[in-house]
Amino acid sequence: MIFTGIFLFICIIIDGMILPSLPAPKAADPAAASSDPSQQSSVYEISKKYILSSYNGYVAAYRYGEEKPFYISGTLINDLPKSDREMLKNGIGTNSKKDLDRLLHDFTS
Repeated sequence: MIFTGIFLFICIIIDGMILPSLPAPKAADPAAASSDPSQQSSVYEISKKYILSSYNGYVAAYRYGEEKPFYISGTLINDLPKSDREMLKNGIGTNSKKDLDRLLHDFTS
């Protein structure tokens, strides 16, 4: 039991060191994102299911590879701090609806 806990702890630490060093998703322009996995530039990008970005000046959520957002918030991009605007410009990828909901809450409240 202790060895299982130690093993999981080590896996979490390794995961935390490897994933942040992977390239960010390249869906800065969700309209340019391809739904064809063979045209994706990395495994990291393919694993992402949602992209938080902008649409007509508002914070918006996209399904990865789709041109139009499935959710557009009422939060204007220009009302956000510069660092947040830059992150949204590049697109923020996530692979779960729960994480997307958390990101939306963080950027829109």
